[in-house]
Amino acid sequence: MSASKGRKQPESAGFDHHFSQRELKEQQEAVTEKRKTILYWIIGIIVVVLVAALLIGNANVKNQVAATIGTEKYSVAEVSYFYYQTRNQESTMANYGVQYGTSFTSYDPNTPDNEQYYDEENLETYEDYFRTTSLSALQDMTALCDAATAAGYTLSEDGQASIDSTFDSIDSVCIQYGITRKSYFIQSYGKYMTESVFRNMLTKATLASEYEALHADEYSYDSYTDEQIQAYYDENAATLDSYTYRTMFISGSVSSTTDEDGNTIEPTQEETDAAMAAAAEQAEKAVAEISAAEDKEAAFIAAAPKYVSETSASTYEDDPDYSLATTTGTNLSSSTYASWLMDDARQPGDVGSMETSNGEYVVLFIERYVDTTPTIDVRDIFIAAEYPEDDETTEDVDESLTATQESIDAAKAKCEELLATWESGDKTADAFGLLAEENSDDTTTVEDGGKRIYMTEDTLSSLATFNDWAFSDERQPGDTTIIEDTSSSAAGWHLFYFDKHQGPYWQYTAITALRTTDQEDWLTALKEPYEIKQEKGISLL
Repeated sequence: MSASKGRKQPESAGFDHHFSQRELKEQQEAVTEKRKTILYWIIGIIVVVLVAALLIGNANVKNQVAATIGTEKYSVAEVSYFYYQTRNQESTMANYGVQYGTSFTSYDPNTPDNEQYYDEENLETYEDYFRTTSLSALQDMTALCDAATAAGYTLSEDGQASIDSTFDSIDSVCIQYGITRKSYFIQSYGKYMTESVFRNMLTKATLASEYEALHADEYSYDSYTDEQIQAYYDENAATLDSYTYRTMFISGSVSSTTDEDGNTIEPTQEETDAAMAAAAEQAEKAVAEISAAEDKEAAFIAAAPKYVSETSASTYEDDPDYSLATTTGTNLSSSTYASWLMDDARQPGDVGSMETSNGEYVVLFIERYVDTTPTIDVRDIFIAAEYPEDDETTEDVDESLTATQESIDAAKAKCEELLATWESGDKTADAFGLLAEENSDDTTTVEDGGKRIYMTEDTLSSLATFNDWAFSDERQPGDTTIIEDTSSSAAGWHLFYFDKHQGPYWQYTAITALRTTDQEDWLTALKEPYEIKQEKGISLL
């Protein structure tokens, strides 16, 4: 059985806007890929490498009970829905690691699940992990669907549309690879999956997701008192505080080679161990060099190009702040150096090194602080300008990249019209929100009445003159303005309504965490009566 230490997660970018350019560059592709994978997980699409052999299970086998959740029995095929979602996610991460020469999981899609460890210390194989994860997902889904039914909640039109869209995407994959839906489900979700089972499970999962989101909305940002927020901060200061630091990564990986026949030759364990030892030695030297300097930041900036890989050296040289980052403890929590940075004993100027699966991080701690940045709430109606079709007769110009002045002027006129409509009414925030829901082209805020909450000066920094208006000392609730958006890909005009001045930014992170905790506690209590029991059919997965 192959040994491993389980999944290696990419460091989370989270929602904080203070990441360094270097961290954003290193994480963007990995986070984007993972987010895409998670999105496909939610809506039920997993596009995997297609195989030639198709195995069709016996109907009696696929209908055999594999698990009981509460009083609900689930067949082998139904449990396969979540089992293969988890498995396919790991496969995607593994393939991504091979493609980009890094590692975010120890899972090997070419090795049987029961012959490789997810957690070797606890003797948990990937088969165990996939089963446990799928049964937990089934428990969540069952409890949420029952709660939705009891509350009289049914699948929304948007939910049904997403299911229909999923099958459209599946059909596109089938056309691309010249296979049938039946073949797709077998290849992507195992030999017991059928279209009817998949549709039923996807429908239930979508309903559960909608009802969970509906309940989460009950925890509004205005429902927590100052005392609750302060108490939560006092208990969780390490994760709510912000941290400024510098990092460099010293690679300890060995590239694969190709023999004369074009076959890939992976590095031996001895070669890998030697590379890791060399990285550790270099990291130790870097720590000593920076620690000995009077100006440790200047020393770190100067040292980084000498210790990082040749391909990264010029980036560190060209941008002195490439190694610099500021983020909250929440966003640090999954990083290799989180516990070191967040240690209460940490002092400005401390330097340390941390081993990863493929190298060493050298980290300089600069400061830890409470983010008291002022925040505001506004409502936003965005009217987008139109972009013309590209004129194929003009080879050196792509007209589709630039909005027409006529449509830009029309967007402004629409904003002025909406403002006049609002001013002729009762001029409330709710009235403005209704106009936003009916007219705004901003898909991220339209369903919530155009709300943008706890905004800082960085939130819309690219929007000319917004900060001068929104953060003016004279700004009062109910104030409005119209501002042009000159973004190359999203030209148009915004109609803004100033809602209110909010608390400092740390309160926003605290309330966000409180909402998450309350929602998790609710779900935990909801599913407590739903006992998970593995049945005989689970062995078929």
